[in-house]
Amino acid sequence: MLSSINKIKDIGSREVFALIILLLLITDLVRILNIPGLKEILPLIYFTIVPGLLIVILMNLNKLEFIKKFVLWIGISLSFLILVGLGLNSLYPFILKPLDLLPLLITLNIIIILLAFIAYKRNKKEFEIQRIFNFTIDTKDKLISPMIFSIIFPFLAFYGTYLMNTTSNNSILLLMLFLIPVYFVVLIGLRDKISNSTYPFAILMVSLSIFLMHGLTSNYLIGRDVHREFYCFQYTLLNLHWDQLIYNITLNSCLSITILPTIYSVLTSLSGLSVFKIVFGFIGSIIPLVIYIISKKFVGDKYALFAALLVMFQMNFIELLGIVRQEFAFLFFFLAIMVMFDSKLSDKNKKILFIVFMISVILSHYTSAFIGLALTVPILLIPFLKSLWYEKKVKFTNFDTLAVLGVLSYVWYFVVSQSQKSTVIRTAAKSTGSVTGGAVGTTVNTTTDTTILSVFGIHVESIPQLISVIVNDAIFLIIGIGLIAVLLGYKHYKDKIPFEFIFGSIISVILLVIFVSFPFFSHVYGASRIFLQCLVFLAPMFVIGVIKITKIIKRPKLDVVILVLLLISLFTVSIHFNYYFSGIPSSIYYDTDSNERIETYIYDQDIKGAEFLSKYGEKELLKIHGDRIAPSRLMFANNFSINNITFITSRKSFQIRYSPFRYRYLYLTYPNTQINRVYEAIAPPQYIVNATQGYKLLNDWKSRIYDNGGSMVLIPF
Repeated sequence: MLSSINKIKDIGSREVFALIILLLLITDLVRILNIPGLKEILPLIYFTIVPGLLIVILMNLNKLEFIKKFVLWIGISLSFLILVGLGLNSLYPFILKPLDLLPLLITLNIIIILLAFIAYKRNKKEFEIQRIFNFTIDTKDKLISPMIFSIIFPFLAFYGTYLMNTTSNNSILLLMLFLIPVYFVVLIGLRDKISNSTYPFAILMVSLSIFLMHGLTSNYLIGRDVHREFYCFQYTLLNLHWDQLIYNITLNSCLSITILPTIYSVLTSLSGLSVFKIVFGFIGSIIPLVIYIISKKFVGDKYALFAALLVMFQMNFIELLGIVRQEFAFLFFFLAIMVMFDSKLSDKNKKILFIVFMISVILSHYTSAFIGLALTVPILLIPFLKSLWYEKKVKFTNFDTLAVLGVLSYVWYFVVSQSQKSTVIRTAAKSTGSVTGGAVGTTVNTTTDTTILSVFGIHVESIPQLISVIVNDAIFLIIGIGLIAVLLGYKHYKDKIPFEFIFGSIISVILLVIFVSFPFFSHVYGASRIFLQCLVFLAPMFVIGVIKITKIIKRPKLDVVILVLLLISLFTVSIHFNYYFSGIPSSIYYDTDSNERIETYIYDQDIKGAEFLSKYGEKELLKIHGDRIAPSRLMFANNFSINNITFITSRKSFQIRYSPFRYRYLYLTYPNTQINRVYEAIAPPQYIVNATQGYKLLNDWKSRIYDNGGSMVLIPF
């Protein structure tokens, strides 16, 4: 075996170059010939890694450690696919279906062959296999079994969700969720006896298992925002062309949920559902790995794991696959911060990669882009301000980067994406209180979010909720202590942590305070989402905060113990174990009776009922009525011709009133018919128990024209 490994290591530059081109041709053939098994896997792997690999070689970055190159390969490849897709899409109507297989393959082949050729001519030695895969696994006197054991978690997620979906047996999922913190405790205990590759591999496997647990719950998508995201994607896939005017809402302008999944679906022949549930789960699993890489620079290998776990154990991260546009925006933003503070990158390469990743954030999600720009623009201005203050000179350092980001942001938000332009203007107006919002004639609910109030101990209604508040407040407090410690002891920390990173941490705290203090911001975006994004700066501060506390109490050896206890507590409340052990159903993953699962879990009967309406409904003359959760079911039926399909979210819609529509149907879902709940049109949805059983809202709906034992369709005569 060792001789085989040595032979692989001896593969030269020319052979690697030829192999990359050969694999491209094989990938083309298996996709064009539709060879089962290979047509799904090979294009997925090739186009998610190779473009980024070639660009890394072209930029002469092979000297970077392998784990950093690995996340760069994926991040750059994703940016590459989005930008190529956007460029191809701009050729419409010269190409009627620019995102079809043939235009995609031809374009990708030409660009990849050119990239490979230029990279080979420029950096021939960098094609050596040893330079590309420059990782080492320390096996001498080290344990490998802890790293190998982590592979079990994705399998537990696969089997556990299958068992839960089919039999409501949650034992495997509970076992997996119990083993995750135990596993990391063991790793931390064995930190002097395990291989140097164990931590990043373990982070990747556990992160993947968390994403798969979410993605594979139900045979369909689970969550709230993700259904409208998937609906936007279906429009693009149906036309093989992205057009924001077809479905003119802000979500449709997020290329991470329109062009990117369309490219993956076309290249791999995977269904859109598989792309959203599985492919994006694999891609998103590298997010904590990026945090690990960033934190390792500031707190060292020993503590970087804790920073990654702080991100991975957040409830918003666990449910991130339910907001795909944000998943990609976070990934690109974290990568942008990673390259911004990488001292091994040249200024030129750092600038190029930062701009590419920030552009990808802008194209992926509007709000995350606004937050990302608010965090990074002040940092980019620091050299200019320093020269002005200390040297009394004007130096336009970073102004080229700022100009590029400014121009591209303006072009995207105010020229190309008209729906996002409206959002930007409306958000600015609402934040000043100058206009009302929502539907015409309504005002925005500016009442402070109860989640924010609970941080201060207000509206805490149960012991499990109190436990969650205490744990999260402890995390916030320790981050604050860490930041204060760094500011007061700047002379001690300045050699480890750049001033720019500390400044980013300060801005993060200021943004959090703004979102908590002003109800409008928390209502629109949610403080928990911005907190997850800001953890790229604040996670190392959390570790420093614990270290500082142990020094204050003169027990420095307790730092690891306290970190472990805090993170296990965070994981416990994020997966709702505090509710589970109190006998209160709460989890969408392992509690069949929880309101969250009943609301978001989609049954096959619901889709069959929606498909019935799609097939037999009187299209343009049709108005569908339903409760707050009906749209997510109907969207899967691809009712593209029914213009008013989304006007189904009001409790009053159950009543018959004058309407220009000739045909009207009442669509009832599994929760309506089998659990007797009707969800009102508020956010988050609240339900009325026994509403359908008593027919209090259904008096005018006389005839049942469809019933499959879970979903029903009624008409008013």
